Amino acid sequence: MIDGDTIILENGERVRLLGVDAPEIAHYGHAGEAGGEGAREFLRKLVEGRVVNLEYDAERKDKFGRTLAYVFTADGRFVNLLLIEEGHAEAMRFFDYREKERFLGIKRVRGVE
Repeated sequence: MIDGDTIILENGERVRLLGVDAPEIAHYGHAGEAGGEGAREFLRKLVEGRVVNLEYDAERKDKFGRTLAYVFTADGRFVNLLLIEEGHAEAMRFFDYREKERFLGIKRVRGVE
């Protein structure tokens, strides 16, 4: 686990959750943003040590070489969607992706901590 919108698979592959923008955690001498640790913990509880399924969109890699994907738990929970619904992240507005309209229309269950 890296942060609230990026995971590392067992094989070392870095996966950036597509369409999700979670607050930053403290890193490289920079202070973290409010809610960053909460987002990371929420994501950790959903995926750490578990099998996940990845679904891809038009773009497969970001400028940092990370795989861009929609992440699903083995029981079918849509991790990207849950992060936004639960208030741990916002929908990305900067580029196009298949779920953009859906993500932007989500009514949060609670605010970012």
